[in-house]
Amino acid sequence: MIETGFKGTLVSDFPFSVRGVDGDSGGEIINELLFRYCEENGIVFTRSRPYHSNDGCHIEEKNWTHVRKIIGYGRLETEEEVSALNDLYRNELRLYLNFFQPHMKCVRKEFTGKHAKRTYEIKTPYQWLMESDDISKERKKSLRDCYESLDPVLLK
Repeated sequence: MIETGFKGTLVSDFPFSVRGVDGDSGGEIINELLFRYCEENGIVFTRSRPYHSNDGCHIEEKNWTHVRKIIGYGRLETEEEVSALNDLYRNELRLYLNFFQPHMKCVRKEFTGKHAKRTYEIKTPYQWLMESDDISKERKKSLRDCYESLDPVLLK
């Protein structure tokens, strides 16, 4: 089930090539199937050290905003629950997060003595992709058509 979902949903649908996967050290992330897939496809697989959640602070942040805040801390016990969550991630939640939720990217860091002044750009993943030169015009048109068909209020 995971292998089909991983190949069909993630890698083939990305508008860019996947060079690496960064996960935490939890058993739900690190498994033989994912590791073997990365190895066979030349994808670098990294992980944080156990009990050092700050190693993957960006990943841990997404665990809160993309998982816990939406579905809570309960465990998925049945196939129906897993199926409903997979459907949410493949459809409404994926579209809402990628087209309408902004992300911060540090673009400059200036050091003055002991302090660092950081400058951030805040854009949605969709906006970052549309500005990228690595995405074909056809793919950008497809993304733009998708974006124009969406209603953030209905997705939320």
